[in-house]
Amino acid sequence: MTMLQSAGLAGFGLALSACTGLAAAQALPDAVPDLPRAYGYSVGDVVQRRVQLQLPPGWSLDLDALPRSRRPGQAIELRNARLEGDRLLLDYQVFLAPAEVRTLEMPPLLLRFVGAEGAASEIREVRIDAWPLTVAPLVPVNVSPREGLGAMRPDVAAAPIDTKPRLHRLLVLAALLLAVGAALAHLHLGLPWWGRRQRPFSQVWRQLRSWPDLANAERARAAMQLVHAALNRSDGQVLFAGGLTAFVGRHPRFAPLQPALSEFFERSQATFFAVPAVMGAAAAASTDAGTNASPKEGTDASTKEGTKEGTKEGAGATDIGWLKRLCRDCLDAERGAR
Repeated sequence: MTMLQSAGLAGFGLALSACTGLAAAQALPDAVPDLPRAYGYSVGDVVQRRVQLQLPPGWSLDLDALPRSRRPGQAIELRNARLEGDRLLLDYQVFLAPAEVRTLEMPPLLLRFVGAEGAASEIREVRIDAWPLTVAPLVPVNVSPREGLGAMRPDVAAAPIDTKPRLHRLLVLAALLLAVGAALAHLHLGLPWWGRRQRPFSQVWRQLRSWPDLANAERARAAMQLVHAALNRSDGQVLFAGGLTAFVGRHPRFAPLQPALSEFFERSQATFFAVPAVMGAAAAASTDAGTNASPKEGTDASTKEGTKEGTKEGAGATDIGWLKRLCRDCLDAERGAR
């Protein structure tokens, strides 16, 4: 081989070595940040930081070396870090509410790549620089004092609602309820109360209860007539002593009072018919009188005495106290209390 050929082979080898070294240098992993905008943020906003990864064959991102979520209380906190394909996504959230515009800083990021070369491991680290963010307050400290600005304005008043139709409906419903309530009260309270007051012995009792227990013969006869009228109204016909058993059969509620009613008819007979009988007896006695008295005097004395005794007997038979107690018992029976 000539010297010229040897020199050419050497030069080719050197060029091949240079190309191999350059290819080896270009095969290292890298990371290119896709930077977000640096302005226009306020408290609560989420900013996403994206990093495009360039991973040659045999290289991988060390996920254990990724930054963890930062502790609470920081102005800007890392909320999440995840890998999607060949992109690394990091979500930051702003927790600062400044009183004026303030510049915060996304912290620098150090990525670690791992490459395998047989049994040995090769590590490469790539740094992503910090990135500024400007955070503005939600409300400026000093607001223009013009009308409509400045201090917080009161709530807008609610639009008025026309309540007249609803009020009319309520009034109609109230009137209907009142009418129904009045009808029910009349049906369940008024009518029974009125019916009780119109019963025969109820009316008689309202008259007799204020009368004294002892009265003259005229008042006693009037009380007897009231009780007779109540019995007649209760039976719907004129009731005599002989019809008392039939009366109790038609009105069983008066059955416990049958003995007292029988006594009432006896006293009534004595009250209204005892005086003429006594007067007849007095006339017979005057005919059989002795010679010591003149016929006129004997007749006058016997008539006066007989009239006095008959009046006394009639008044005793029609004691108003007993009659009031009988009327009260009949009233209880009439109401169903007995």
